[in-house]
Amino acid sequence: WIDQRILILLLLIFVQLLTNQMGVCSIFQKGFIGWGDGLPQTLGNPSRGDEVDQLEEHYYFEAIAANADTNLVEMGTNQLLYYNKTANSLYMHGQNKYCTLTVCKDDDLFLYPGIEVKNIADFSEHEIVQLDSRSWTTFALLDNGRVFSWGRNNYRKSGTGSNSGNKQTPTEMSTHASGVPTAYENAEVLSIAQGDRHFIALARDRTTGDKHIFGTGHNGEGQVGTTYGSAWVYYPTKVLEGDLAGKMNLVTSVAATHMTSAALTTEGLVYTWGRRRYQELGNNTDDASNAASGVTYRQYTPQYVWKEGDLKDVFLSKLKGSYLGFTVLSDQGILYGWGRNNYRAVPGYGSTLYPRRFATGAYGTEKVVDFSTGLNNIVLTETGSIYTWGYNYRLHSNPHSTGVTITTPVFHNISYLTADGKQPTTVYAHSFHAYLGSAIQFSDGSVYTTFPWKQSQLHDKYELPMTIRQPTGILNFSSLYNGATHLTLTDRSCFILSEEGDLYGWGHNANYDLGWGNPTSQRGSSYPKINPTLNGLGVKLVDVHAGNEHVVALATDGRTYAWGRNNYGQLGDGSRSTRSTPRLVTLTSDPISKIVVAFYSTYAITEEGKVFGTGYNRYGGLGRELTNHYIITAGQTVNMDSIFVSRLSCYYYHCVALSESGKAYGWGYNHYWNLGLNDRTHRFTAELISKESTVLHNEALQRVATGYHHSIVLSLSGKVYAWGRCHEGACGHNPHSSYVYTPRQVADLIAYNVMDIFSGGYASFVLVGDKNNKEALASGENYYRTLSVNLDNRNYYQYLPVKMNSTTTLKGINYIAVRRKYAYAHITDGIFVMAFFQRIHPCVVNMVNVLESIIAIAPMDMWGNNVNLKHVITIT
Repeated sequence: WIDQRILILLLLIFVQLLTNQMGVCSIFQKGFIGWGDGLPQTLGNPSRGDEVDQLEEHYYFEAIAANADTNLVEMGTNQLLYYNKTANSLYMHGQNKYCTLTVCKDDDLFLYPGIEVKNIADFSEHEIVQLDSRSWTTFALLDNGRVFSWGRNNYRKSGTGSNSGNKQTPTEMSTHASGVPTAYENAEVLSIAQGDRHFIALARDRTTGDKHIFGTGHNGEGQVGTTYGSAWVYYPTKVLEGDLAGKMNLVTSVAATHMTSAALTTEGLVYTWGRRRYQELGNNTDDASNAASGVTYRQYTPQYVWKEGDLKDVFLSKLKGSYLGFTVLSDQGILYGWGRNNYRAVPGYGSTLYPRRFATGAYGTEKVVDFSTGLNNIVLTETGSIYTWGYNYRLHSNPHSTGVTITTPVFHNISYLTADGKQPTTVYAHSFHAYLGSAIQFSDGSVYTTFPWKQSQLHDKYELPMTIRQPTGILNFSSLYNGATHLTLTDRSCFILSEEGDLYGWGHNANYDLGWGNPTSQRGSSYPKINPTLNGLGVKLVDVHAGNEHVVALATDGRTYAWGRNNYGQLGDGSRSTRSTPRLVTLTSDPISKIVVAFYSTYAITEEGKVFGTGYNRYGGLGRELTNHYIITAGQTVNMDSIFVSRLSCYYYHCVALSESGKAYGWGYNHYWNLGLNDRTHRFTAELISKESTVLHNEALQRVATGYHHSIVLSLSGKVYAWGRCHEGACGHNPHSSYVYTPRQVADLIAYNVMDIFSGGYASFVLVGDKNNKEALASGENYYRTLSVNLDNRNYYQYLPVKMNSTTTLKGINYIAVRRKYAYAHITDGIFVMAFFQRIHPCVVNMVNVLESIIAIAPMDMWGNNVNLKHVITIT
């Protein structure tokens, strides 16, 4: 142990000297890199998780804002916001849909670290006192009573009179409409809330001091509370008083749920208006009686919430909107709620027409001091304890239960956060979005969250390739990847085959892709882990390929194993039953040389060059002359008896095969001219593509690759040909054509020495150069940043082949595996360069994460939990 620590110390000193002298930190290493959409953990990078087994990065609270000056926190739809009062700075990170992060580009980009929200008028002079973020729209209330909003605006919630486009710049509500003052014009706003499509505010008239409530947005259910039948409210408009007549000055706060609004008064009473279909109004009236009596499902004016039953003689002190209902806290620390209750925001009941007292579960008689309810729910009690329940798909609500819904509150141990003496003060959970988890703010201002894309996980579209983490051991980072021989990807999981024939996988296991067993208990991993079944049997592999949600592997003894989804018989085991672990299958009795896997089908190429297929066949994808939509046992492809198949590519519903003599044959789906046969007729048997009438007639082809609806081939002479659906640019033709009916040479590649081609989704990659100096060019769809090329705008297509950014770091590529949303490359002798969050440029390795793994020597630091090397060395 001492020798190892000395070794690490010397390593750190060397790296420090290197970074100081050279201004860059790099390391030579063999391995895999990945980029693109990493949401399902498919990138296998430790920065996406806590580096613990399964999906535990979603189980426990981690720091997101450690600044003691964090004063406000809000959870939006796929965003987390926090406000630093001292610096008067608001930060947002998460999904940027509808310009939610105040940057109108990269529509689905997940960003970390947080983007600072700027351009708010008077922001430098006034503090934010309330934040409300929902459905990709954010409202901020300043201490001068002014309200600003940004993000999605298609429901007119912004109160600016427009629903055109999304708002990148925070914009204040309109004080006038066509010269007429709005309800906002002379108002000092005191409290704000928004539903999915509407906004409401409690305000005080600056002249008279009288209070009023106003609203904007969609009023189809009466949720804005204005004139009956007014579907849209473009400008701030006063809410009709209804049962609040004469009591408006008693209102202390407002709240909202999906399509319902509510107000709390100093009398401890709640008033609601809007949709009543799901019992959100709490007025003890159900849908059946409404329908029978012809009463509308809508309530356009404030109405008393039913005060009998559990709420009789109860004084309510706090009100919050839930998912499809409301939750209130009494002055005695007891919670009550009503509305639709699918995910048990009101624990102990189903949907309830009137307020019911919470079934307290584990917290018993402890008084509640703060709460947040919705799809996943959290409460803080007087003892400083945390209890959670509700929708538990990603285990936000409880780390020890795998049930989808936790029906009553359970204790959530946070002793690992309070050991230094800080205590929880406020809790948060998004009331509407299912996947956001919860957050806790502490007495020192720090914030911890189970937000599923926390910290660098928030950078969801990895435009910069990153290396994956080593699967086992401590000081053996390169032991697996140096000897890795193959890489394959499903839609949500990844696999690498080691030189020793062991299979490692990571990503999601929701559809049994990983082959680790029941996904309820084996949910997935953020880093590679060896397949337990194959490892336990001592099975060594020579080939492995993956479809959309199934995997097929060829063992050294010639036997075939398959697992995953089997809805079309793609596993070839004679059934349509999904298999959670690898099982023996027979694709042919002849010796197999190679496995090829498409989305929902599997193919075996024998040592004699014959092709056998099983699975999805609606468009003839198996080439077996049968019109069955699926076939559960493997059989030989028709019209290929006398042809020795040397290569085969099948990505989606069509296949292109190369014969030993270099001719191309195709079968299957042909709606987009996938087969290059100058027509759109599907082929149920193989047909020659290299016809005398085409440019392929005199070409000997050596490589083939297919995507969803396009095909590309590489000839021995180094020419690249492409055809099919080229709309997204996957064919790389100049001039660009949306559809190419027959094989056409890619003109822009004539000047290059093309060595290999790869394709997947709507994208294509080519390797150019020579054996010792290969570079990658890419074209096609780049919405998920799969290409890692510089499209820093809202044009998500690259029509012509261009070099991947900073491909000097990628010159050792051997091959590239491509899915629509992400890609991986196998590298030998590549240079790993660190580039923290440089947009679009390849970042081959996160050096901090590598070093964290290396120095995790002590058992307590096995996963690097207590290592924070960023404070030890400076990487510039």
